[in-house]
Amino acid sequence: QYQVGHASLIQSIREELQSFPGLFVTGSAYTGIGIPDCIRDGMNTAKEAIEFLTNKTNT
Repeated sequence: QYQVGHASLIQSIREELQSFPGLFVTGSAYTGIGIPDCIRDGMNTAKEAIEFLTNKTNT
């Protein structure tokens, strides 16, 4: 179970990460504790990374 304020902390981290294009984070610390949550978050993050790399090589 996450502590009170966890969602705000994660939002702050995601906002800070915008300063570092190409850096992606994923895992149970970010969007869900259960295995299905981790799999879903990993898949979504992989899609974001692929999109980033595809756009990077096409420009």
